[in-house]
Amino acid sequence: MALRWRKEKQRKGLAAHCHVADGFDLVQTGNDEPIIRVRKMRSAFDKKKIGKWYWYGGIGATGMNTCDKPVNTAEDAKAQAREWIDAALKKAKSDAK
Repeated sequence: MALRWRKEKQRKGLAAHCHVADGFDLVQTGNDEPIIRVRKMRSAFDKKKIGKWYWYGGIGATGMNTCDKPVNTAEDAKAQAREWIDAALKKAKSDAK
């Protein structure tokens, strides 16, 4: 399964004005549905998290959401997500045997 990162699709109209920085989606080649999404925090309740990045998503019944442990850059969040999805895919493959 080939995975690649793509920039989040641009929003139009009012949604574009209220939207924070574009995030990233990890997609499987040939499938438009994201497996993992990387997004920028915009919490009105926790000012320390604003501007940090988190990721969420998963495969099958296995999922992860890191909004409670954001990181400083999108690249850090993408690296964490890729490490997690690689391990989850490896485990799913070994469980299938």
